[in-house]
Amino acid sequence: MFTTAIVFSQYGFNNLSVESRHGTMLAFEAIRYIFQAFIFAYLGASLLTTQNKWNALGASIIILCIIPVLRFIGVYLWPLIFKICQKPFPIAKAETKLLWYSGLMRGIIAFALSLQIDSPDRTTYILTITLIVVMSTTLICATFFNHFTKTIGLVDVNLIKVGERK
Repeated sequence: MFTTAIVFSQYGFNNLSVESRHGTMLAFEAIRYIFQAFIFAYLGASLLTTQNKWNALGASIIILCIIPVLRFIGVYLWPLIFKICQKPFPIAKAETKLLWYSGLMRGIIAFALSLQIDSPDRTTYILTITLIVVMSTTLICATFFNHFTKTIGLVDVNLIKVGERK
């Protein structure tokens, strides 16, 4: 199904009329919003209905402080290596900053992986930490995303016209 979507995106989308492109984009955007609402409703319900261990709040705060540092090291290590080798890095500085910022958000995959842990004494502790980190990073990073892209000089995402592809 994923391969079919890629093939359709590459070949079929360009053969549609402007109205069909617009309608297709709106339909997929509506589906995206519906699934996004479902995921956040599930996360919120999980946060309120599970037996959370709220002593995990301290560990969550430590993890929230460590995530930006480790993400910075992970993203900016390659430009440093390129600079040491005296080769130009193929990604612009603003795009590298965006890679760093977008990687700060922890998502539903982290929550799904924490559900797979099979240790009865540690499951609720890890689940609580994961829920706190996922909810806080998603809320904070998503709230300031447009402001961050404007600050680093990238184009405002709202200005891109529907159906326009590069």
